[in-house]
Amino acid sequence: GWATSDGSRSYEIDGADPGVRWLGYRHYVPTLDDWMLLAKESMPNDYQPRPSLITDFYAYDTSVQRGDPRAQGQMLGRHWVGDLLLECQLEVTKPEGKTLFELVKGGVKFRCQIDCQSGEALLAIDGRDEYQPRAQTNVRGAGSHRIEFANVDNQLLLWIDGSPIEFDVATTYPPLGNDLPRSEDAEPGDLLPARIGAAGAGLRVSQLRLWRDIYYIAAAGRLGVSDYGSGSAILARMNYDQLAQFWQSPADWQPAEGPNPFDQREEAVFPLSDDQFFMLGDNSPLSLDARLWMAERYVDRNLLVGKALYIFWPHSFNKLPGTSIPFPFFPNFARMRFIR
Repeated sequence: GWATSDGSRSYEIDGADPGVRWLGYRHYVPTLDDWMLLAKESMPNDYQPRPSLITDFYAYDTSVQRGDPRAQGQMLGRHWVGDLLLECQLEVTKPEGKTLFELVKGGVKFRCQIDCQSGEALLAIDGRDEYQPRAQTNVRGAGSHRIEFANVDNQLLLWIDGSPIEFDVATTYPPLGNDLPRSEDAEPGDLLPARIGAAGAGLRVSQLRLWRDIYYIAAAGRLGVSDYGSGSAILARMNYDQLAQFWQSPADWQPAEGPNPFDQREEAVFPLSDDQFFMLGDNSPLSLDARLWMAERYVDRNLLVGKALYIFWPHSFNKLPGTSIPFPFFPNFARMRFIR
């Protein structure tokens, strides 16, 4: 029942159809073979892309590397990220019925339902009937609102027009005992990780964005920076194309025989005392931060001097703009700014 008239920049539904009508997101990642076909302009007309899991992919780390299959695999991201935030501009055009926001992690659906007439928001988790936090919002009647719905660190969170919504009870939830991605033919699960639904409401959604949480890899092992520290880790040894196929293949996530790749994820614990600070870089796969320091894994308060005021070296281009002259550290002047 959803339609777009502006090249998928926005979607509309009139609310006339019965039941819940869903607008869903699937994550498509091209393989190296896909890129080669595109470069040769020989992509088959009947080509059908396959959805993939969302991973700890960093565009910053994707320079083409040859000769090292592990490096090529790292370019794609080696760790599944299930903590997500769904964001959109929601315009209620027919203030009847309800609008729904849904995120999936480990095959479990986490949902926020907003009544477009009363403004009441209700949170729900599949299989947890006792989990029903409620709150009153200003999404009442016709109008436009910025909506952000997140499932991060075992807690559901809702922001409307930039303000966090306070629910009548805590919105945290205990671990569900399932931290493995799931998908089946009849239920796409984590291969359909985000949806927006209309139940009798006329809606227009635009400025759609799906955010993933930062995934901080626990420590460095023999196979590089990875949570798969064991020498028998499967995912840590996959190259780019092997990983691309793995993220698209639910049968490989829970094999009938042999070890489960996700069960080989390890964790690292770093105890801290008062006035000790654990430093983390913004590029988890490659940051040489406190996780990897050889001696003390913290910084004392008395060594924290000064305050960051200005971003002054965000380099960007590997050539002088408009020329073929190599210049790998040419600054991106447009991104220089004061830190608010």
